[in-house]
Amino acid sequence: MYGETVLPAGMKLQVVSSDAATVQVVYMGETQTIPIGVTRFEAGATDQQNATVSPIAPTNPPPPSPARSSGQQPTVSLAWGWDSRMQGGDITMRELESLLSPHCTPAVDLGGYGINVYNGVRYLMDCDQAASVLGVRANIPSRVKLATPGFPRDTMYYVGYDGNFEGHFNRLYLVTDVANKVVSIQLVDEHPKGRSTGAPAGNWNTYNFINTRLRASSLVRVADESKREGDVIRIETRMYGFEKLGRKNSATRNWKIQNC
Repeated sequence: MYGETVLPAGMKLQVVSSDAATVQVVYMGETQTIPIGVTRFEAGATDQQNATVSPIAPTNPPPPSPARSSGQQPTVSLAWGWDSRMQGGDITMRELESLLSPHCTPAVDLGGYGINVYNGVRYLMDCDQAASVLGVRANIPSRVKLATPGFPRDTMYYVGYDGNFEGHFNRLYLVTDVANKVVSIQLVDEHPKGRSTGAPAGNWNTYNFINTRLRASSLVRVADESKREGDVIRIETRMYGFEKLGRKNSATRNWKIQNC
């Protein structure tokens, strides 16, 4: 989770504060500490001090935050390098952006503690406590790292549970941060019942954002939609497969829901 980052020589960074031994600078949206001996101070256009990095300046991520006081709310725990770009996944990234952009704008927001995400499970609730609230238990509890483009890198994990949810979903995923606190929930129906006589609207590719599942054939259609419900954004996806019903000469063409 923690490592070392080498800053290119000549990089200019905004100074937050400094003392006799170190300089606090803003790097990738976070405040970092680097040795004062590898920096050179410069005045910005608006008298804002900047620090220029000399070769080679290693920076280490900040130590874990100290214990919070009883009046301070928990925030999302992010891994070092969480905002670095993943390789590939441009299709899923664009589709996730299209679904979220009508409801919110890109920004670093670590708050939101206590929002009711689903049936009593609250944002940043401990994963084991959330499972207890939902009455679910995994045969072999296992955290799997989430690698979907658009989510913070090396930060999110999920735990899957089998069961019967809302009458038709057979799989539930609790998505957590590195501190095992719930940030999202996904429900999956792997054996849905339903057909559509008309072609499904939309031309989407991703039908499962937690497990990064995309359609693999032009004979498959995916319909995605999003809507805001209070402080929660709900994304619904459906994957349809083409099928023929009846005899050869009088077949009826339908789209059958394969996954939602």
